[in-house]
Amino acid sequence: MFHLLRRIVCCSLLIGYFGFFAPIGFAAVDHIDKIVAVVNDQIITQAELNLEMSGLSEQQKALGEPSLTPSALKKRALDNLIAKTLQIQAAKMIGFSLAAGKIDEAMETVAAQHGLTVAQLPDALKHQGMDFAIFKKQIAAQLLIQGLQQRQLAGGLKIDPKQIDALAKKIAANPAKYQKTKDNGASYHFYDVLIPLPANATAEQMAAAKAIFDAIGTQITAGKNLPDAINASNMTSSVQATDLEWKTRTQLPEAFSRLIEQLQPGQIAPPGRAANGIHLVELLAVKKAPVAAVTAITETNVRHILIKTDALTPDATVERRLLNIRNDLLHGESFATAVTENSQDPGSIAHGGELGWIKPGELDPKFETAMNLLALNEISQPIKTPFGWHLIQVIGRKQIVDPNLSYQQQAQAILFNQKMDLAVKDFVNELKSQAYIKIYN
Repeated sequence: MFHLLRRIVCCSLLIGYFGFFAPIGFAAVDHIDKIVAVVNDQIITQAELNLEMSGLSEQQKALGEPSLTPSALKKRALDNLIAKTLQIQAAKMIGFSLAAGKIDEAMETVAAQHGLTVAQLPDALKHQGMDFAIFKKQIAAQLLIQGLQQRQLAGGLKIDPKQIDALAKKIAANPAKYQKTKDNGASYHFYDVLIPLPANATAEQMAAAKAIFDAIGTQITAGKNLPDAINASNMTSSVQATDLEWKTRTQLPEAFSRLIEQLQPGQIAPPGRAANGIHLVELLAVKKAPVAAVTAITETNVRHILIKTDALTPDATVERRLLNIRNDLLHGESFATAVTENSQDPGSIAHGGELGWIKPGELDPKFETAMNLLALNEISQPIKTPFGWHLIQVIGRKQIVDPNLSYQQQAQAILFNQKMDLAVKDFVNELKSQAYIKIYN
């Protein structure tokens, strides 16, 4: 069970691991930050390319995909960066920006998924060899691109109801085939220990780290797991131990999720060299979960303000009016008052604009797509549908179990994502055809 660590506790191999392991989850950045591409008036640097290549490589490992050749990895990473750059430029060109607080909400979500507070996130990222500022910038860019795609593309996607019905029947007949994750809901308990060791360690620091390593290794060889080995070797104050507790694959950092295929419960991975020390990681246990026959669907309690266009009231006029209304709402005006004074939806005016609890597929697709992207109580930008222009606010969400609707929702999501992928490719290709792009070898 402990053959992995027993192979490396001897002194001669210890020095090798200290010198040659890269940081977990983060590749070293080339300090020669040369220009690798120009996209319109913006440059892409070698450091950015290295970072994108590292992320792609980690993603492939986590998903169990075959590794790309270095040239193929570089090409895909550069293509990704060019596509991202073009979309961010397009967003700025049309004046699209993220709603206030959207990035902070995303950071809170990331932290919560890993059992952390936002205040703890920078240290946790540093522990994995990652820079918090770069991570936050990547999250912001991702959110901006997603918002742009929703605004420019999602509303125009049409899905044939017959296709949804046909796929829903296939899902109902074989739910396991359409599970999103490989582990089918399994949970994993990892334990991580960092033996501090600076990147430019002195001989004295190397010796101290080796002493800690040997003491822990002795206890593990005697049959103890990693947490017990730390306590038994009296090294609690000399290392940084992190119990990741129970998490699903999607909740784990990529560096840990990729170990799922490599380790059995009770096994310890080979040491990993990070910028701030040596990591020892043990998979303590695995809890299997049965494949669910159905998945819960989300009902949404939503309200809106509708203003219609006509020959005397063009789109631009209505959009400006709704932007002014939205600004008033953000500064404290009652939504119900704004509905009474402005909305042209007779069915919801008496209810403060509320449409009630809505199941998936009950509303116009463009309205529903915009609604699903909103956080609780967030007010949308003006959204155009065949009924007119809307401001949308989600005031509640709940999960319900309805097998038929669940399969329908899952089928609709799969088909929507397929169409969205194609639409994004066409969108990026169109941006490329209108852009100046220079790639340097």
